[in-house]
Amino acid sequence: MSHQALFTHRAIGAVQAFPLIAVTDGDFVWDKKISLPNITAYVSVVNGAVQASFVVAKTNHTKDMFAAVLDSESAKQLTMHRADFLWEKDCFECFIGHADTPAYLEINANSAGQFNSYQFDGYRTPNVMPPVANHGYDVQSFVYQDEMNYCFGFEVTKISTSMDVSRLKINPTVILYPVIDGQAVPIYYAYQHAAPPDFHASDVWQSL
Repeated sequence: MSHQALFTHRAIGAVQAFPLIAVTDGDFVWDKKISLPNITAYVSVVNGAVQASFVVAKTNHTKDMFAAVLDSESAKQLTMHRADFLWEKDCFECFIGHADTPAYLEINANSAGQFNSYQFDGYRTPNVMPPVANHGYDVQSFVYQDEMNYCFGFEVTKISTSMDVSRLKINPTVILYPVIDGQAVPIYYAYQHAAPPDFHASDVWQSL
């Protein structure tokens, strides 16, 4: 399984699968049928770490996303560097919170090795742009491919002590920007969507 192939440096716990549903924000309508890539997210929690991976079907758009970093079918760890506003381009995300507190983390990462982790005290709070960066967590990203799919994953660990992984709520999500009728259109992927699409809406997050 691709999830295990990414995280060979650490024992893998139970893995939960989340087939992601693709939607737009309702403001864009195209007049021809398009084929969006299927994406399934997988999440495991072990030894104070959260591991999220995304298995992405190979298409012309996703080939462009991964061509610069994948030249074989071996798993590869990316060199990481922080950047803001990653959601304005193709981006893999995961929102991590606890059932007993409104605070949560937003993890953004992409196949170029860019990432950020943001701290929120409650729903989109504080409401500033860019959001408040959290430097208490380490994020490492990995990529892998097989004949049919690309796999991108990241592992989130607390730097000073182990992460409290009890009663976690999680929302693995993706934003892709395929070109449709001549323009890049944001496509939002999540296991369950708020209406309109809102990844921060914790009532649609999943318990682990």
